[in-house]
This record gives sequence, C-alpha cells and structure tokens, in this order.
Amino acid sequence: RSEYAFVTVEKAPLKATAVGSMTYGEAGGIKLDYKFTESDFVGNDTIHNAKPGVSGGVVYLIEIDGTFCELSGIDLSALAAGSYRIKLKDVGGAVSGLVSENYIVIASTGTLNVGRKSVTVRIGNAESVYGDAIGSITAPMTVTGASISADVLNVSELYLEGVESLVKLAANSYAISARGYNNGNYDVTFVSGVYTVRARQVEIGAISSDGGEVGNVKNAAVQ
Repeated sequence: RSEYAFVTVEKAPLKATAVGSMTYGEAGGIKLDYKFTESDFVGNDTIHNAKPGVSGGVVYLIEIDGTFCELSGIDLSALAAGSYRIKLKDVGGAVSGLVSENYIVIASTGTLNVGRKSVTVRIGNAESVYGDAIGSITAPMTVTGASISADVLNVSELYLEGVESLVKLAANSYAISARGYNNGNYDVTFVSGVYTVRARQVEIGAISSDGGEVGNVKNAAVQ
C-alpha cells in the first residue's frame, strides 16, 4: 500500500514598482512603466524567463492629498512640477492585469516625476532721454514654448547689465536682463532686450559778435 502526501506550493511574491515621467502641462507626453524587483525571482528564474504576462492591461494609481486614485481620472496637465507617489492597482493583494503561474505580483510604490516646462522669455526694448528720471526698468516681454503671458512667471525685476545706478544714466545702449522669476512649473531662459538712453537735444540761441560770446543755450527742450 502506498501513501501519498500532498504539498501545496504557494506562489512567491514578486514586487512591481510603478515609474513615470512627464513635463508640466503636457499630459499627452506622459510615460508610464513598471519594473520588477529582480532579487525576488526564485532559483534560476530571471526577468527574461519568468516575467509575468499581461492580461487586460494594468491600471496606475496616483496619490493625491493622501489618497490613491486612478491616474486616468485626473487632469494630468494640472499637476504641478514635482514628484508624486504612484503604484499599480491591485485586487486582494495581487496586481490586476499581471499574471504568473509561480508568482503573485505585489504593487510597490514608485514615483511619477513631473518636470518643469522649458520656456524662453524675450525681453523687448525700451528707451528714455538723458536726464529723465528713471524709477525702474520696464519693457515688454514675450514667451515662447508655452501659451502663457510673462505675468504667469512672476518675473522679479528687470535691470540694466553693468549699471549700478539709474540716476543720470549716460546716453548709450544697455542690455536689459531679468533678475529672476517665481514659478516652479517652468524653467526659464531669458533673452536680453536693449535699453537706449537718447541724447537730450537743446536749442542754441544766435551767436553774438560782441563781448566775445560764442553762443547762448536758450533752452533744453526734448525734440
């Protein structure tokens, strides 16, 4: 008489970590994937010969305000630049959509990185006349690379390169640059404008032949 013993071999756990990346405001360019923890494979199994198959597709979850929700249900274009916790959706402890005879796939939390959007701000030109009081430098600014106005970037200050004081600024041309901005969703490159201080024109009175007077400045009206 033979007796048999039955042994139940449980599936081994295999972690799958969700990863993703996108640029701020570009929801259509999001890249999502998952990576298996290779050290979880047993014996001679490897990612090459024992990788779980896909059945029906996987669902990605993202943590918003402490709660995980489906990534497909939120406005990705509104996600501020930064890092977010993401993972694959699971049912009863096993990731939905990933199947294996020998492994139970466990969702491990990964990161979705939302990078800053690169834009270029072109500073326009401005001018004044020598002797005019200049309180601060102002100039128009145009943005390329995103459909936004320069106001959205909160540019800190425009200034003239190499100029310490705006008092009695000599007639000349100066490069206009920006000192910074306050918007963490954008990576900004500034293109300098030109500030021109024009010479002030004056009217000269008639030349007198007596008294040795060469000329007489009557007024200094700007033309």
